Amino acid sequence: KRRNYCRLYGSEYNEVEMWITRGCPVMCNFCVVANVYYAKPNHRVRDLDKVIAEIRYLQKTIPDLEGIFFNEEAHTINRNYLRALCQRLIDEGLNKELKFNCMGNYDTLDTVTLTLMKQAGYYKIRIGLESLDESVMQHISKYRSKSNYQRLLDVLHDCRELGIKIYGTMSVGTVGANYDSDIESLNTIKKLHAEGYIQEFSLSIN
Repeated sequence: KRRNYCRLYGSEYNEVEMWITRGCPVMCNFCVVANVYYAKPNHRVRDLDKVIAEIRYLQKTIPDLEGIFFNEEAHTINRNYLRALCQRLIDEGLNKELKFNCMGNYDTLDTVTLTLMKQAGYYKIRIGLESLDESVMQHISKYRSKSNYQRLLDVLHDCRELGIKIYGTMSVGTVGANYDSDIESLNTIKKLHAEGYIQEFSLSIN
């Protein structure tokens, strides 16, 4: 039963996973999107009426449901779709009934979008940082660099001001990385955590 899997890593409420988008255009070289699913940039979204209907179905079948974890490759990559989703969650009153958290990219986030996400009930965003070394990120993804430290700081500042928690994920041993670059990125993560910009963090061996 899905109810038995509500205590997901990093989730602070009784949540179940839900997928409303699939794929990612960033195409990181370690990711299943690039190596298993598509082998090319790909991203598609679901009809919002069906998304709302599924959330209502989950509420009906799991009476003590407290939240939804949008555990997708790139929940935040399509800014217009994300804003439309947030507005629907608000219009339907689901922002008063459930808590939401998601996996996503930071490069598409801005103050307007983050403010709307907060209003819609998002309490946490899990950001794929991978590395904070821009040269390493250029090895990881040839389509788009996710490493723009100033852009990241702007997003983290907005999230801290809005009260949205950040769960950061990083990899060591990636193509193009070395011991020194990995340690430098980890030290930066430690500093951001100490300053209250990142609340949780996970590390993967690439």
